[in-house]
Amino acid sequence: MADHLRLQILKALTTHLEGIYPDNDEEYTHDLRGRVFRGRNRFGAQEGRTAMLSLLEAKSVEFGNFADEEKSYRKDTWVILLQGWAEDDAQNPTDPVYALLGDVERRLSDIVAVQEGSNAPKWPGVYNLGGLIAGMALSQPIVRPPEDGLSDRAFFYMPVQITLASNIKQPKG
Repeated sequence: MADHLRLQILKALTTHLEGIYPDNDEEYTHDLRGRVFRGRNRFGAQEGRTAMLSLLEAKSVEFGNFADEEKSYRKDTWVILLQGWAEDDAQNPTDPVYALLGDVERRLSDIVAVQEGSNAPKWPGVYNLGGLIAGMALSQPIVRPPEDGLSDRAFFYMPVQITLASNIKQPKG
C-alpha cells in the first residue's frame, strides 16, 4: 500500500533536511545525517548531545478549501513544527542553536528557490519537494534556552506552512 501523501511529504522533507552536512555545502556547520526524526517529541541519552531535528504536526483543526462541487479536490494549509537542538554551550546556551537554525533555513529555502529573473525552479529535483507540495512558507522561528520539564538543552521551534493540493478520493494503490 502506498504511503499517505502527508507521510510522503514528511519522508521527503526528512531526506532533504538530512542533506545538511559540511561535505554537502561549505556553509553547513552541522551534520544531520540520520539525525532528523518524524513524530518524536521525547529524546533520551541514546540520541546523544549533538544537533538533531524533529518534525511534528501542529495541533489544529482547519478545513481546507474545496475546488469542486463534489468536494473531492481540496487545497489545504498544513503546519509542520520543526524543533531543533544543537550542541551544548554552558556560557551562552542559545548561540549554537542560531547556527543550526541558519543551516535549516538555508536548506529549506532550496525547496522554493527560483532562478533570478524567472519563475523557473533553481533546483528542479527539489522544487516543491519534487511536486509533492504546492508551496511552502517559513514562519518566524523561536529560540529558547533549556527549560525545566521541556528540554535540558537550548532549542528552536520553527513553524513551516505547507500548501497542499490534493484529491481526497485517491484511487487505492
